[in-house]
Amino acid sequence: MSWFGKLGGAGLGWLLGGPIGGLIGAALGHIVDEAVEEENRKRDINSENYQLSDEDIQLIYITSIIAMMAKIAKADGIVSREEADFVKAFMINDMELTGELYEYAKNVFNSAKNDNYSIEEYAHQFKKLTDFDPQMRYSMLNLLFNVAAVDGILDPGEEVQLKKVADVFGIKQNEFEELKKIYCNIEDLTRYYNLLGCRDTNVSLEEVKKCYLEKVKKYHPDTLAGKDLPEEIIKLAEEKFKEIQEAYDKILGRR
Repeated sequence: MSWFGKLGGAGLGWLLGGPIGGLIGAALGHIVDEAVEEENRKRDINSENYQLSDEDIQLIYITSIIAMMAKIAKADGIVSREEADFVKAFMINDMELTGELYEYAKNVFNSAKNDNYSIEEYAHQFKKLTDFDPQMRYSMLNLLFNVAAVDGILDPGEEVQLKKVADVFGIKQNEFEELKKIYCNIEDLTRYYNLLGCRDTNVSLEEVKKCYLEKVKKYHPDTLAGKDLPEEIIKLAEEKFKEIQEAYDKILGRR
């Protein structure tokens, strides 16, 4: 019997409801044959006594994960080659999907990226499914950052969608920012502003330049050369001058 003969089939989607339920029904419709449907009818999924099988639960999680990956991949309007390759590799290497399960996952991805449900709707249902395990939701957000960052660019549209998921999952802002730094190579520039003596990170570019020139004047080697200072002080000043240059370059790079 087919693996899908062990599932509730399209009826499982009806039982679960919501965007994930609808997606299960749509994606299964492409590959479930008449023999499998007959097997599902015998199981009477519409019965109040119906119990989810291990295969049912596996299918629900596969659907949830792939659907949200599809939404993030399409958040900037197109699914890049890098994103498509990443999702394919994840299905094969991480989820170890083969045969009809792999075909099912591809159907889920293609359906979810173009359906009318928002990523928030998928995230709300995933949260209900994982209400017992906050770490699973954090891992899911982690995975979605992987998808968004795999092409080397965090598009503003992708970041907005990621933040929506984080909010639904109840993930704190500082945890979100940490993930953003990890996957998008985004540095915390606060210390660079502090090195230049700026009031905060929101000062104007003119203010940044003013602070920079004041520090350069104070620590430039030519300024210290005629002051007959000990060699140790000169070396410290030279290191400080290099840090000032680095800080200014980093800030300009993000402006």
